[in-house]
Amino acid sequence: MIKLLRIDDRLIHGQVAMAWTKSIAADHIIVVDDPSASDKMKMMILTLAKPASTGLDIVSLSDFKSVYEANKQKNVMIVTSSPRNAFEIVSVIGEPLSTINLGGLRYNDSKEKINEYIALTPEDKDYLQKLKENNYQLIMQATPNGKSKEF
Repeated sequence: MIKLLRIDDRLIHGQVAMAWTKSIAADHIIVVDDPSASDKMKMMILTLAKPASTGLDIVSLSDFKSVYEANKQKNVMIVTSSPRNAFEIVSVIGEPLSTINLGGLRYNDSKEKINEYIALTPEDKDYLQKLKENNYQLIMQATPNGKSKEF
């Protein structure tokens, strides 16, 4: 069962590894990120960042469905790096999911700053709009105990 779908370009870090997994009782994390799935160093870093008692798969978008199917009986947290990936993920999960968490999306010159931890490209905004049009609630929230705001 999906406990949380989070969009965060840092993927697994302190907030995800400790705060979010604990608050939702996740026992498995699926990271959906093509660059990380093909980079042994990134995979090692992400593996070291997760809680010891939590399972982990780091997969490309094209491999997500089969990995999710093999783990969907667990309490799963899905973390992906972009709104585009989140849109693709929800189109294949076949499981009710009403809320998507917007975590950190770091600023650069091609992005518009939305708040202190979210910056979006025009493409990001388009995919988030598509998610909203498909009745997904988008919640900007850095930590489980932090302030939440609808996007």
